[in-house]
Amino acid sequence: MTQPAYQRKPLRLGPALARAATAPGALTSQVHVIFGGTGAVGGATVLELISMLEEQVAWLRRFRPELAPAPGATSGRIFVTGRSAAEIRGFTTLLFQTQQRDHGRVPETLAKRGYRTVGGVQVDLDTFGIDPSIPELAGFASMSTEAQDAAVAAFLAASGMTQDADDAERAKALSEAVHARVGRPFSEFCSHVARDCAGARVQSVVVGIPMASVATYKLADIESAGERLGVRAGSAEMTELKDSYLEAIVEDLGAVQRNHAREVLIAHTTAVGGMFDIEPDGERTIRLGFAHSAKGELLRGKQDRAITLTKLYAERGIKMLITAAAIGIDAILEKEKLPMSGRMRQLFDKARADGMEIVPADEQGSARIWVPKRLALTGETDAPVRFENGEVLRPRYVIRSGENGYFSIPNADALYRVMKVTSSTELGHVLARVGLLGDDPHAPFFEDSICYYDETDNSRQVFDLLADPRLLADQISGLEPKALQDLGSAKHQGELHTLGLMILTHRLATLPVDRVPRDTVLTSSEARAFFEAHTQALTLERAASVDPPRLARDLATLVSAETTEDLYGLLDHPPMEADLAALEPLLDAVLRAVHQIPSLGTPLLYADEQGTERVLAGPYLSPLDGLLTHRNSIEQLVEAEAKSAPPGTPISQVREFVIANFGFCDLRPGATLVTTRSVESDLAQHVRRFEDANELAAAIAAIEPYAYYTTSGCLGLHLRLAELARLDAGFDLRLGSANGARVSLHRDSSGRALLMPGIVETARMMGRGQEKTTGTERLDRFA
Repeated sequence: MTQPAYQRKPLRLGPALARAATAPGALTSQVHVIFGGTGAVGGATVLELISMLEEQVAWLRRFRPELAPAPGATSGRIFVTGRSAAEIRGFTTLLFQTQQRDHGRVPETLAKRGYRTVGGVQVDLDTFGIDPSIPELAGFASMSTEAQDAAVAAFLAASGMTQDADDAERAKALSEAVHARVGRPFSEFCSHVARDCAGARVQSVVVGIPMASVATYKLADIESAGERLGVRAGSAEMTELKDSYLEAIVEDLGAVQRNHAREVLIAHTTAVGGMFDIEPDGERTIRLGFAHSAKGELLRGKQDRAITLTKLYAERGIKMLITAAAIGIDAILEKEKLPMSGRMRQLFDKARADGMEIVPADEQGSARIWVPKRLALTGETDAPVRFENGEVLRPRYVIRSGENGYFSIPNADALYRVMKVTSSTELGHVLARVGLLGDDPHAPFFEDSICYYDETDNSRQVFDLLADPRLLADQISGLEPKALQDLGSAKHQGELHTLGLMILTHRLATLPVDRVPRDTVLTSSEARAFFEAHTQALTLERAASVDPPRLARDLATLVSAETTEDLYGLLDHPPMEADLAALEPLLDAVLRAVHQIPSLGTPLLYADEQGTERVLAGPYLSPLDGLLTHRNSIEQLVEAEAKSAPPGTPISQVREFVIANFGFCDLRPGATLVTTRSVESDLAQHVRRFEDANELAAAIAAIEPYAYYTTSGCLGLHLRLAELARLDAGFDLRLGSANGARVSLHRDSSGRALLMPGIVETARMMGRGQEKTTGTERLDRFA
């Protein structure tokens, strides 16, 4: 019976754990399976389960010793899966570190199985690849043309058909294969667990794998293969085929629910982190502030899949924890090399399959800093390009976040503020609690099998972590990358990098040349440390006072520099001859800091002394989701984008739309104002250039409140920083919490607000209507 609202108080967890521990065999019979247990939410679920089971054991040994497991006995068993041996090793490190912290010693190793924790919980570790696909067509969408031909031939042969089969026969074979041959990985793994546990029924199965993402990528294979097998894209037959595929992967977990587990829970997602609104007429409007791609079409597809999967799973009684926004901070890595972003690797692989090697194969594993190509924005030749001898990128601090990948401190700061992200530990706690004890009878988390988990005060722990002085110093550093190309849209990345370049220019101008040691040549690490320690942090007031033409000139000098000598003009005064050797390692670090930005995927656009628009580009062009294979690749990709624009749209307007909306690092003196998300709009009405601050401010003021718009260029940046500085001028300690969001601006010891990229980017996205709707979002506004 549903409790009245005034009685819906959750049961206290501690006593509930104690009561559950006294049932006969309660602990020794506990078996749990965590798919994706090495990820952010999955890993948190494992750690929370271990903590709860160990607490039960400790309680029994103290108060009911006759019921306590014998010393050395197993008190519950958790099967944990990861995608690779590397993920398993990462989770093992986390497990050992938390056990050492909590118990003073590490788990016991169980040969060829896993580990037994200090509290007696057995953790079995297995690699597990979730690939619910037709074997011959797995990865079809990303194959080269030749590989696709071979895959089609293999599929037809497996279906008992020849290459001569007509489209109707081919389409029928594909439909039958989707119904009968899509893999059942979850059921198969749980059958293995049942055999291993002598047929014992599993208490809970938790899926921490992002199924909406998996479904989207696999549906891309189905659609691409379908077009080769007689099923037209966009047809009713294709829609039916996709629906059948979703039914097939849902049925896999449905079978787990029926045959193997008492509780099946999925850490699901909205696929947009809750970044959508539901309008009065029920229509959904997606906010793409943190889309994983420049254009967002893939993300819209992911949300469609997420909604469909939610309905299908709930119909089967599978509990869906819709996380809405769950970005875990599994670890903070220090000076470690990072894997290259998945999208970059995918494009490089496809290019190599088509006979183009943009970067050497042995440089494709890790994120690297390549010397960028210097190009004219338009009018380039079709000469091929190649990048090589890339230096491995080792940022000072990087956040690792399970399946989300790797991202920077400023990125994490803005993400948590704009998306109202809760901690993965909190979500893991809910999954572990319900998996172990069942749902709360008084205040259930899941109603009709769905829990849309609202954010709570526990996210404060994340902000406390990000406020660590070492991480704050990383944000205001001039040499560390302000964004990585894993989590966040290309626009978001470009804006963060622009702020980073502004900070770097200021620090370079405040470098005390006369204090650089001359008696010894600084090593690379010593030079970086000296640069950060002896240059000034950029305050918000100072940043807002620089006029756009001056800012554009300085930034152009910075990014166009080919040698350390080209940077002398940015110093406070020209160096003496005796200073040059000592300055060399410091200025070399500055050049590397600039080169890492295009190497990560964000092109740098600037105007040279003659006013020619030029680009510094690496091998990956994130805003255009393509590679720089030839010197004119940017033009070619823009022209491809223009095919979706209304007939007669000037290519210059399409180009400006791409630059401002998709995420170039635009360092030109003027500003581009865009008031549409789609190139299919009438760009003449939605794309405008400005060189005057008053005219730009008037145009922005005329935009309907809460409507989408974005800007690029130094003039647009200046306008935003000036407005933020005016708001900061109203900060007064005497006003207490009435200061509102102004308290988020970190300050130096003199009370001056610092230019903190994560905060500035937060203000930009909130001002552009890209903040998550929570009902209280007005309280977070900087304006």
